[in-house]
Amino acid sequence: MAEPLYVPVLPTRRDAWNAYAHLELGVRQRIAPLWTVVPRVGPERPRGTTLVPDPDSDREGLHHWLTLRLDHLINVMTGLTGWVDTAHVESLLDASVPSLWRLTTGSSLRLVTGPERDPALQWYAADLAFLGGRGLGIRVLLDDAPDEPLSTRLLTLIDRLRLPPSRLDLLLDAGSAEDGDDTGKRALAALVPWRTVVLTSGAFPRAPRHLDAQPAQVLRRQLRLPR
Repeated sequence: MAEPLYVPVLPTRRDAWNAYAHLELGVRQRIAPLWTVVPRVGPERPRGTTLVPDPDSDREGLHHWLTLRLDHLINVMTGLTGWVDTAHVESLLDASVPSLWRLTTGSSLRLVTGPERDPALQWYAADLAFLGGRGLGIRVLLDDAPDEPLSTRLLTLIDRLRLPPSRLDLLLDAGSAEDGDDTGKRALAALVPWRTVVLTSGAFPRAPRHLDAQPAQVLRRQLRLPR
């Protein structure tokens, strides 16, 4: 896809996709959202974590809920590109298979995986990406340094997926900007010849009433490239 000017991280909720759908077509064509499928049961999980056992054990309920949600997303994104992260709902594969199959074969959206996720789910996402022919996004969380060097885990994931770098998109997730956040974030863009490299980072008021009390400001973020 053409390099997007803006990559917003959006939840798969009605207010988010309605706001996106109401943008002018010319604007939407320069935006490639990273849609994060919210969990059907319970709150969103902390970034980079999974819950075992998964709190959603109702396979039939998840199948029906996810089918409606992803079909609506496919309709909203008709002819447009972006990524979809299904980390909150992908552990029950028998419930999510039909929806994820339609997503990867019937739309221009690309699935997302990450180095911290279960290898079986990484392989499954890579298989769907291969069958869909549109490649795969790798979402890397740029938080505190992990026990194992992130570059090592990322290269291990790339080797496991067996997809050429020309079909992989690197999504560097620096999280939300907070007051006084001057943490240096590590970038991994130089590891392989990625098809697309995206840095996501930003902030938004938790509620409209915060706009007056907390006016907009510019926060500096640091990005260190490997030598």
